Order: sequence, then C-alpha cells, then structure tokens
Amino acid sequence: YLFTGPAQAAGRIAVLPFRNMSGEDAQDYFVEGLAEELRGALSRAGLQVIGRNSSEAVAEDDVPTIVDKLDVSHILTGSVRKSPEQIRVSAQLVQGKDGVESWAQNYDRPPGEAIALQTDIATQVAQTLSLTLGAALKTAIELGGTSDPVALDLFNQARAELRNRGSSAE
Repeated sequence: YLFTGPAQAAGRIAVLPFRNMSGEDAQDYFVEGLAEELRGALSRAGLQVIGRNSSEAVAEDDVPTIVDKLDVSHILTGSVRKSPEQIRVSAQLVQGKDGVESWAQNYDRPPGEAIALQTDIATQVAQTLSLTLGAALKTAIELGGTSDPVALDLFNQARAELRNRGSSAE
C-alpha cells in the first residue's frame, strides 16, 4: 500500500454507516446492507477493513477521533436516497491524517443495479487507495454474494430483521 504517516502505516479503512436520506425508516436495511457489502468487497480487495461494530460505535465522532480510536488511514462514508425508481448513493473517502476528501462520487442507478453500484464504489475506493486491481482482485470484489438484486435485497432485509430482534431481546 502507498500510505504515509503514523495511522497510514496501518493501511486500514473504516466504512462508516451510510445515512438514510430517503425519509423512510423502512429503507434502513438497504443502507445498512450497502455499508456491509462495501466492507466485504474492500476486504476481499486486500484492504484491512474495520468491522461493523467498531465502525458503528464511532459513527458520530469527528475524523480525528475516529482515526485515533480505530487507527485508520481512511474513512469511507456517504448517504443513500432510495425510491422505487432510483437509488442515489453519495460516497466520500476521507483521509485520516487531515480530513481531506480523497475521492467523492454520486451514483444514480435503478434499484435492479444495486450490486453493480456496490462493485463500482468498492473498485473506485480501492483504486483511489493506489491498489492495482488485477483480474483476481476485481473478481474478489464482485464475489461474495449473489448476482440477483432481488435476492440481495431480501438478504439485507433478513439481516436487518435478525439484528433488530437481537437488540430488542436485550
């Protein structure tokens, strides 16, 4: 990896929960699933990715605090707006050392292209972090699930439901 500085030597990234800007709590499962899929794709691309629980625990902190707590070089964050006709994801990759955006992109896609959207974001983040993506790494990013967007949507709904049941049982 091509990182510099104390936190950058670790070459680690935190994928924070994306914000649901849809105005509908019923879309939370999709937003949570997007961040989860991005964590997996970036891990398969060879990055050290901080786990969901740790990332969620610092989600409301400022960049310097997140960097100190998680010892990361970069933070991936963003927001999602989902309607029946379109998904808009705004993603930003922030440098831990100074809080400057290394990369930012908006994606507009129909709901049936959610998987391709996740792959595009993960690929752009990996490329921005100076990873050279060979065919094997690109395949690793794309693997890890299904190519069926309906199945992915149902899987994310089920995962959110299980998580909600677990937290309400406490």
